[in-house]
Amino acid sequence: GRVDYCFLKDKKMPLLLKAAKNFNKTEDFLRFKEENAFWLEAFCKYTEERENIPGDLCEIIQFFFAFQWITLKDYAKEKGIKIIGDLPFYVGANSVDIIQNPKNFKVGADLTPTLISGVPPDEFSKNGQLWETPVYNFEKQRENSFDWWKKRIEFSAKLYDVIRLDHFRAFSSFYAVPKGEETAKNGQWIKGVGYDFFKKSEKEFKKTKVIAEDLGCSDLQVQTLLSKTGFPSTKVLQFAFDGDLCNSFLPKKFTKNCVCYTGTHDNPPTAVWFNDASEKTKTQFLKLTENLMGTPCEKMIKLAMKSKADTVIIPFCDYLETGEEGRINTPGKEGDNNWNWRLEKDLFTDELKEKIIKLSKR
Repeated sequence: GRVDYCFLKDKKMPLLLKAAKNFNKTEDFLRFKEENAFWLEAFCKYTEERENIPGDLCEIIQFFFAFQWITLKDYAKEKGIKIIGDLPFYVGANSVDIIQNPKNFKVGADLTPTLISGVPPDEFSKNGQLWETPVYNFEKQRENSFDWWKKRIEFSAKLYDVIRLDHFRAFSSFYAVPKGEETAKNGQWIKGVGYDFFKKSEKEFKKTKVIAEDLGCSDLQVQTLLSKTGFPSTKVLQFAFDGDLCNSFLPKKFTKNCVCYTGTHDNPPTAVWFNDASEKTKTQFLKLTENLMGTPCEKMIKLAMKSKADTVIIPFCDYLETGEEGRINTPGKEGDNNWNWRLEKDLFTDELKEKIIKLSKR
C-alpha cells in the first residue's frame, strides 16, 4: 500500500534517458515545445543545473509525460471519470518559478525569501506553522494583469477536468512571517488580491470547473469573496461535531453549491477519527446519525451522501474502513508515509463495489 518514489526514480530515470536519446523528434514533439515554450526551456535549464540531465533530453522526457498523461486523461473521460487536480497557492522556495519570475515574489537579490508563508498559532499548533515558501509580490503582479497566474490556471485547465484552488482564503488575505523567525508568532495578515484577481482572470477560469479550498482561518471577507466568485466551497464532516450547533460543517448548514468530504488527504481515516474523538464529539456524532445504520464510517458516508452538497468525495480509506495505515498525509509532520499511499488493485472486491454502489444510490 505504499510507493517508494526514490527507488522508482533511481530505476526509471536511466531508462527514460535512454529512451530520450533514441527518440526521433516528431511533429508532435515540436508542437509540444512551441506550445509550452513559456515554461519548458526554463524548467529544463533548472533541471540540468540541479540533476545533471541535459536540457534537450529533459524536454523529451517532459513530452513523454505529457503524452502519457493526456492518454490516461482521455481514457478516464471515456469511462465517465473526471480528474480533480490541485493548484497549490504557493510555490517552493527553491523552484524554477522564482528563478524565472523573481519580481512576482517577495525575495531579495539572491532570491532568498524576505517573507515566508504560514498560519498563526491556533488550537492545533501553539507556535503556528511556517511553510517556508515565499509570499507573492502582488503589487508587481498587478502591473501585468497577473499574467503568471493566468498561464498557470490555463495550463492546469488542460491537465485536469476540475481544479481544486488550494488555500483560497489567501486570495482575501494571507499570513506572512519575516524570514528567519523560528515560529509563526510574529507574522501579520496582509491583504490579498481580492475579487480584482478573479475578474481579470475570468477568461482563464471559464475554461475549467473549480473547487475552492476555503478551509482554515475563514472570516466574513473570505466568505464574501467566495460568494462573488460563485465557486463551490469545501465542507469536511470530521470538522462538524465540536458541540457548536451553528458549525458551518454541519450538513444542515450546507448550501447546494459545495463539495462535501468525510475527510480530506490531510485528515485521519474516519475510523481513526472516531476512535480518537472526545466523548463530546462521539455523543454529538451518534446523536445526529442515530437514524443511520452501520459502522461510524458507514454513518459518516451516508451523512455526506444525503446532504445538499452537489458533489460528495469519499476517500477510499473510509470505504475500506482502514486504520492509520490508510492516511495520506499528516500536515506539518515530515515522514516516510506522507503522500505515498496507493490503492492496490486487489482491494477492489465485488463486495466493495456493491457497497459503494449501494451507498451512492441512497
